Amino acid sequence: MYLIIGIWGGKDRIYASLKFFLYTLVGSLLMFVAIVYVATAYQQIAGVYSFDIRKLTELVLDSETQMYLFLALPWRSPSKCRCSRSTPGCPMHTCRHPPGAR
Repeated sequence: MYLIIGIWGGKDRIYASLKFFLYTLVGSLLMFVAIVYVATAYQQIAGVYSFDIRKLTELVLDSETQMYLFLALPWRSPSKCRCSRSTPGCPMHTCRHPPGAR
């Protein structure tokens, strides 16, 4: 996507491709840290690392930790912003979609 935006994008394609890369990188790193934290927490209880979702559902975490994990995981979504210029949630209103496209 970075190359597609950077090569065939509009007039601000370099800015848009760099912004896309940074949003995706930050979101992916936060999600990666959250997943590694859950695997490490499971390892402290069971003695082995596991990424098996069936085993990880047995993990009991306190509500504060759950809140932080909940906040860390969805950060990947804003990097795939699908909005029009009139959408207030769009960062800096830089998405270039035709009117009505969502």
